Amino acid sequence: MAQPNEHSPQSPKTIDGRIPPHNLQAEHTLLSAIMRSHSERPDGTHAMDQVVAVLHPTHFFSEANRRIFEACLENYGRGLPTDLVHVMTWLGEHDRLAQVGGKEHLVDIMNEAPAVPSLEKYAQLIVDTWLRRQMILKASRIAAEGYGRIDDTKTFITAASTELEQLSMLGPDAIELEEVDDSDDDGNDDDDKFLVPALRIGEGRTTLIGGDSYTGKSVIAQSLAISIATGRDVWGVYHVETTGKVLHLNYDQSGKLAKRRYRRLRRAMKLPVNALKGKLKVANFPKLHLDDDAADAKLARLVRGYKLCVVDALVGFIRRTEEKSEHMGRLLLQLMRVSERTGCTFLVIHHTSKPGAQQKHQRPAKDLLRGSGAIFGSADSVLILQSTGKKKPVKVSHEKAPTDGQTLDDFYLMFIDVEKPRNLLLDDEPIRPKWGLEVVHVDAERYQREFVPRSTPVDRAQAFEQKCARVLELVKTFPGSTGLQLYERAEKMAKSTFFSCLQELARPDRAGGAQIVGTKAPRGGMTWRAV
Repeated sequence: MAQPNEHSPQSPKTIDGRIPPHNLQAEHTLLSAIMRSHSERPDGTHAMDQVVAVLHPTHFFSEANRRIFEACLENYGRGLPTDLVHVMTWLGEHDRLAQVGGKEHLVDIMNEAPAVPSLEKYAQLIVDTWLRRQMILKASRIAAEGYGRIDDTKTFITAASTELEQLSMLGPDAIELEEVDDSDDDGNDDDDKFLVPALRIGEGRTTLIGGDSYTGKSVIAQSLAISIATGRDVWGVYHVETTGKVLHLNYDQSGKLAKRRYRRLRRAMKLPVNALKGKLKVANFPKLHLDDDAADAKLARLVRGYKLCVVDALVGFIRRTEEKSEHMGRLLLQLMRVSERTGCTFLVIHHTSKPGAQQKHQRPAKDLLRGSGAIFGSADSVLILQSTGKKKPVKVSHEKAPTDGQTLDDFYLMFIDVEKPRNLLLDDEPIRPKWGLEVVHVDAERYQREFVPRSTPVDRAQAFEQKCARVLELVKTFPGSTGLQLYERAEKMAKSTFFSCLQELARPDRAGGAQIVGTKAPRGGMTWRAV
């Protein structure tokens, strides 16, 4: 490989006329292994898995190598290959291919450096030389300041030694210490920032949407994502405080279906074409799981710059951990750490369990979430969806809110297909009844008024007659049985209702006359036969 000239991006940078510590061979070996990873690892692992939590582009001494690693990192984070072709493509799209020395420099790196099975030691060599360079820079600055005017020598020495000591805290094992600011007694303790205040969807927090299959979890999350990206009120009701770019990690539906839903939702919200361009991106079945090694570091690099990340669904986001495991809480807390570091809010979709209908209504909504109770405990805001019947709105229970615990009263959401306006139809274009998809907010009062059937005296009389018919069938099937014996054979009928039916059927003035007759039993009570 040719030596770089003084104008090359590969040229060493000097400090005080001397070349600082560096290890270009380690940088080339590591980059070569990463660019070979997709073609030479039969076990399906990736070389980047070993170094993504340790290395950052700034750790590289060579500006060219720094740019190449950045390209590998971006492709890896988005589930794209990191081979030579894809790295060149990324560099070209960002006008950096010439800066790194062109294709020739990339090929030289791959040809010069051997493929190695383990990259941790090479990554550590790169980090170590970076730390030494940082020490030299700080020491040079401290030395220069020492030649200047110093009012308090002891304070200067203490500050300088502290600054150098802090270098030992840099690198992958760094522990960040934050100052506790208690200088303002009159300040506002509630410094939470919310994307959607009413739903308590906050910056640096995790929101969970749970529901059965076919309750519209994905549609609800996608409509919320559009609101965050564009600033439109959520479901036409809840104000969006902060807007920003949205990333959708799609593990649950085909990419084609996800994009089609976004288009239908956008049309129903009357947003113009390309309203989501540059504001919303979808990653379909990305090779990223929350229980992977260094998952938080990979995720942090992926979501940086986004205001909201939709995870659809949690079951696809994990691959080695059982849902019922107590470790689920620890995994979800990783999202909180990533969220706090990047400012990206996570909206996670999860399934609820499927008990019988009677059991479901006896359980609190929050207990319906499938898997470990730590899943509920690790989320900041939780919305539980429950079906109320065919062609009826979905019930939404706001079960948990961060900090202040201010949850919303139960409300409902329904999904309405929107037909394409006739004036927008092209010549000979057929009617399109499912052109758009609208998510409509329904409050509890409207739900009771429009969707809960009201019982009338006629309805009650008909229901009672139906029960009488069931009792009559029992009497015909088991003639000579006592009332208690017959009642034991009746299913899902109150005892008082059952005996009221017996009395009604035995009434002589009943329309058509009595249908059953009772006879006193030897041991007391009555036996019954049909007339």
